[in-house]
Amino acid sequence: MNKPTKRERSRIKIMHAAKGLFDEYGVDNVTFQMIAERADMCRTTVFNHFKSMNDLLVALTMQEMEDIVEYCESRGLKGKELLYGLIEKIVEDTACYPAFASTLIDSALINNEGESPLKTVENIMIRGLEDEGFTDIEHKLILLEGIYFGMSNHYHLNSKEFNVEDMIRESRILLDRILVKY
Repeated sequence: MNKPTKRERSRIKIMHAAKGLFDEYGVDNVTFQMIAERADMCRTTVFNHFKSMNDLLVALTMQEMEDIVEYCESRGLKGKELLYGLIEKIVEDTACYPAFASTLIDSALINNEGESPLKTVENIMIRGLEDEGFTDIEHKLILLEGIYFGMSNHYHLNSKEFNVEDMIRESRILLDRILVKY
């Protein structure tokens, strides 16, 4: 694996700073100046990488999806293990940045241009279900997506702490209930 260039390192630093700020203050309350200060660079550098806040959000969304795909592929996960791994990775990312994750999901649901990042997740779920030989894929898919969305909504609505271990444990219990062949 090649060492990232200075430009790539700067881009990663900007994205990391933005992600944290978005989670702290909400996307609408973050400026490029705030991102530059958090990333310890000048605002011009941020603009050299991202022309608008929307470009930055798109880049963050794509990076999240690439990370999820890489996580599943690098482990060679198939069937149920692919589904467990996928949900666990999404839950882990959400627990680290709950407000930001909600913003990305809202944006992906509303802005359905091109290849939706949520469709990428859905395609991975379909592959896992097919590996397991399920024939009622659409129903299982809806239930699997419901685990994540339902749990995230429940935690947000009840001001529960987004604890990774607890959320993964709960998601595994729910997955076990769904991934039963009748």
